[in-house]
Amino acid sequence: MFDYPDCFKPSKYYIYTFRNMYTNGFGAMHNGSHWIATPKTVEGRMDYWFEYAKYDDGPVVAYLNYALDVGFCFLNFYGDFVHHAFSYIYLIPETIRKEVTIVCAQSPSKSTLNFICNIFEMPNPIFTNKNIVYVHNLLYMVGPHSWQTHYGEIMQKLTEFLREKMKLDRIPITRYAFINRELGKSRRIKNLEEICNEAKKICPSFEYIDLNIYKSKINVETTAKLWASLKFVVHHGGSGFSNCIFVKKGVLKAVIIHCVWYDYPAINFLITCEAKVISLQFDHIEQWSTDPAVIDPSRVLGAVKSLYNSKNRIRYNI
Repeated sequence: MFDYPDCFKPSKYYIYTFRNMYTNGFGAMHNGSHWIATPKTVEGRMDYWFEYAKYDDGPVVAYLNYALDVGFCFLNFYGDFVHHAFSYIYLIPETIRKEVTIVCAQSPSKSTLNFICNIFEMPNPIFTNKNIVYVHNLLYMVGPHSWQTHYGEIMQKLTEFLREKMKLDRIPITRYAFINRELGKSRRIKNLEEICNEAKKICPSFEYIDLNIYKSKINVETTAKLWASLKFVVHHGGSGFSNCIFVKKGVLKAVIIHCVWYDYPAINFLITCEAKVISLQFDHIEQWSTDPAVIDPSRVLGAVKSLYNSKNRIRYNI
């Protein structure tokens, strides 16, 4: 494992075009004789990355002129998908974007990827499912950039594009919310609603949003509208903060609840939208545990009060 702080840096991408290649959607290419791949991660991560990239010699199911391989081992997670697929798509030159087919082995959901293709006016994506696609012009994003922790101008431009395309500037920024994960998901907070009720003494506008109740209504559009309306949010670390791509720059205040693993990717999304942030780390919360955790209300309420009363752009670690 590498040290995350060393990778806490602005993103730097390069678009390469490989001619006449086969791809399986996992980020690997075949030139007709053997599998090859260009590192997308920092030194020391390639073996780990390849472990998840299963190079099965399946049948060729499509022949394409232009395609983008967004292969990465964790694209089924929403936050990783935004980092390693959504941002790449924005970088494709507009002159060819409408001709480019996204090829991937997995995504958070087909509806998410279809929504993205629609908003960029791209062809329907291809899910390889261990199959192979032949591409005359294969677009491939390479480093040097870090694994999952990049941020910067690219994400900001993506935000501007999405807010204009989805007309998010029309949504009033008025909501103060505590957002909790669904039951059965990791890092759900057992006493978050009780803490929210106490926070109403600081600001009566706070509301408790339990994603377990709204899960049947959750999609990219409803999520975008929710986050575009937020003025203050208390939320766990994880993919949820990747929704900062829908947030207007410089308006959000956020208290992020970290587990034992400090979530630098979530912080990077907050940096990108220039949010005011207080980070709270609770070492007793396991990253992948599905048991709802109880956290210290006083720490959260102290952070909420401090941030609510703040005027300057800050980031505290408590």
